[in-house]
Amino acid sequence: MSKETFVQTLLSGLAEKKEWGLSPGNAEYYKDGLSAENDPQLLDFIHDTNLHYHKSESDILMGSFLVIRKKCRNEIWSMCRFDADYLYREFEEGGWDSVWKTIEPQLKSAARITEKGILSSISDYEAVKEHLIIRPLNYTDHRSELKNCIYRRYGDIALVLCIIFSNDAKHGINTSKIQKPTFDKWKIPENDVWESALTNTSVMAPPRIYANPLEADQAPYSRGEFMTNHRNMQLHPLQVPLVTTTQQMNGAIALFYPGVRDRLAEIMGGSYYAAFISIHECMIHRSDTISPKQIRRHLSDVNNAFSSDENLTRKVFYYDVKTKLFSPLD
Repeated sequence: MSKETFVQTLLSGLAEKKEWGLSPGNAEYYKDGLSAENDPQLLDFIHDTNLHYHKSESDILMGSFLVIRKKCRNEIWSMCRFDADYLYREFEEGGWDSVWKTIEPQLKSAARITEKGILSSISDYEAVKEHLIIRPLNYTDHRSELKNCIYRRYGDIALVLCIIFSNDAKHGINTSKIQKPTFDKWKIPENDVWESALTNTSVMAPPRIYANPLEADQAPYSRGEFMTNHRNMQLHPLQVPLVTTTQQMNGAIALFYPGVRDRLAEIMGGSYYAAFISIHECMIHRSDTISPKQIRRHLSDVNNAFSSDENLTRKVFYYDVKTKLFSPLD
């Protein structure tokens, strides 16, 4: 069976899955190479999907995807996305039973989470893995509350594994730290969980750089994008750009996304100092334009001026372009 015939048969089969609560129109197929034209919602879907699967912010869909939207009892829609090529390989190796066994559990998990809330399924890794993110915190100030949590340290910075339990326009994103007993129930290697959570975070909040910090104020989505190859950013040697994310909240995490520190070295022309002026942003200094002692004094002034909850670190970090090491300076 060709892929095109498989897709049509798949859509028809899903429309008949009344026992799953599906009907015609619940499933849609998005073909590789799709562009958004003037559809903002479709553009958001393309960006989100490309970031999740390919770590790219291309406006053209990379790969083919099946999307199933289902209305739950509380009148809220749940959504599941599947790589169509993966489903096709499942069909070729195991037939339709293999395809249905791949789709059904994810639909049930999505519906349960939508109806009862994410924390009701927290012990089920497959159900919650797309809701896991990484948040930056100051380790020294939060040491006691992190004793039973999953985190990684960079000097006095702790990157903490969290789960999003609510996200709405009125209250914003609310998270809860993953506790070790919950993590142990998943029986998933920590590196796998960490990589997935970091990918989720970068999809939800892609990295951005602003040559002038004022550019970050109410910035449109595309402003400051710097990770794709066609972006050619030119900075004056004395400019001190600000690095954050599209959401800016907890935007300091951008420095820990894959490839970001190397890309910043290209933009800055070599090694650089990083001054995390809060949990939300970081200032980048070329290493040959200022002494770390000067940066440290400025960072101390900034930290003292704001609430300790906003402080991320009391140290200046240095990225060495030769060794690829990113570490705090004593």
